[in-house]
Amino acid sequence: MSQVTPQFSHHHYTLMEEQGRVLSVRSAGRLQRHLAPPGFSTLPIEIVVRILLFVLPQYTRDLHTTSNQHYATLHLLAQVSKDWRDIVLGWPDFWVRVDCRTPRRIWSSALELSKLSPITVLMEPEEDEFSNTAEFWDAVFPKIGRWERATLTCSSRVVSDLNEPETHAPELRAFTIGVEQDAEEIVTLDLREGMAPKLESLTLVNIVLRSWDSVLLARLQRLALCNVRILPQELMLALRECRTLVQLLLDGLEFSSGGEEPPVLPKNTRPIFLSSLTDLCVKDIGSEITASLLATLKTPRCTSFLLGSIWGMTDTSILACIDFITPAARLAFTSPTHIEFFYDPYGLRLRVRCHGCTWQFKLLEETAVKLITWVLSTFKDVLNRTPIEITFESLRGDQALLISEPGFLNSLSCIETICAGPDIDPETLAALISALSQPQSGGEWEGRWLCPHLRHLHIEADYTRARALMRMLRNRKKSAGAVSALGTLELSHESTLSAKTFRKIERVAGLHVLRQSKAQEQETKWRDRRWVGYWTQTIKETWSSYGMREVYF
Repeated sequence: MSQVTPQFSHHHYTLMEEQGRVLSVRSAGRLQRHLAPPGFSTLPIEIVVRILLFVLPQYTRDLHTTSNQHYATLHLLAQVSKDWRDIVLGWPDFWVRVDCRTPRRIWSSALELSKLSPITVLMEPEEDEFSNTAEFWDAVFPKIGRWERATLTCSSRVVSDLNEPETHAPELRAFTIGVEQDAEEIVTLDLREGMAPKLESLTLVNIVLRSWDSVLLARLQRLALCNVRILPQELMLALRECRTLVQLLLDGLEFSSGGEEPPVLPKNTRPIFLSSLTDLCVKDIGSEITASLLATLKTPRCTSFLLGSIWGMTDTSILACIDFITPAARLAFTSPTHIEFFYDPYGLRLRVRCHGCTWQFKLLEETAVKLITWVLSTFKDVLNRTPIEITFESLRGDQALLISEPGFLNSLSCIETICAGPDIDPETLAALISALSQPQSGGEWEGRWLCPHLRHLHIEADYTRARALMRMLRNRKKSAGAVSALGTLELSHESTLSAKTFRKIERVAGLHVLRQSKAQEQETKWRDRRWVGYWTQTIKETWSSYGMREVYF
């Protein structure tokens, strides 16, 4: 019998097959008849998903996303016994979504498993072998009576079918139409006279604007006056388009396009359109236009404001915007509650969470320190009144310069919680702790610790970072009053530190160090070993008949 080697951790389970071999659909069907233990309903979802993904054939997308877990589950559940189908009925998110971007066998399984329940229809085809919008539309349109949410690509056939007199969708709550290149097609969908009377429950229509022009905006403004609210969900603006929009908002909604007569819209259309904007993506539009736009928004409902190199912005324009839009930004932002600095594949990102909205900044490495300092100094008055949480997920190398920036140090008095992620390097961590340990000088705060509100410090530390942390805490203890305010130092239980190391840190720091208790840790290990061991043995005995050599958890 083949050798199976279990390797497990608390959060991550991976399945790999030697030489990348996959099981066929027929083999997967036979496999399911063998793998149906009575404890399946209580099995940790991480293990279930990895097992399901492993036997999913001919599907090469990223297998670690929630969507692909959903697709893989649907595909396999369509082939197994009724008992397994009954179990999955407790997971509604796995069987009510019908997505055109998945292979036909997957979205057809979703239609079958959903039975008579309301469904979510996603028709956003991608350029791959699985996209077949005509066949998908033929399958889902007859079930429009069960639609609860629908996201559709705006095509002539879709618009024509939706405008048929017998079309009736009593369960529909949210409706999204994506406008790509041909903006004229959206106008033929008459929401006032055609759709609205037949969609009694419809309260929200999302218009995803990827190709924006002034004529389309004028027509959408008129549609917004009807009983169906149109929500421009995403607005990407280039230089010419943003100038037109700002002029439209500031100069009475009169504009021209292509030599046509400028349409004049009622003045009350401006707040209807502007107040429903949720996402604003600004490309390289220049500092003056950005300032005018932010000043015009004032109290937006935008949940995302993207600014940075991913949208083609240059270093010069970013710095110009930072210097220019500060007065306007004071009007646009509300009280922040959380500030995060972290890296994504495109570089450093800054996220500011406020009450009711989140503002995101994607920026270049060279401008990171200046933009972060600008944000902190902009909110200085508010931050001093509202303690916030600040997260350093993976600051590296030269980002240690951020810690020594005067604008950053002057804003530390508002911080209540600091979280340092596992990828933060010891040098940056040392600079952070050193900054926190410095007594303030000058003014009424002279001689007091820099962070009077700091109560919690969470660090995901391995052995190297723990030793650096001990050295920093030992030095900090020598400063007068340095640890008086800090109540909790929390080290992640995922770290490889021994109990002796934790006690040493507690003794050096002079404060309480949180760690997962020994009993909880043993319980977690026992539970993971039990499930992984059970499934390892089951897979070992079952898959060996199909020529499988090794399975790694």
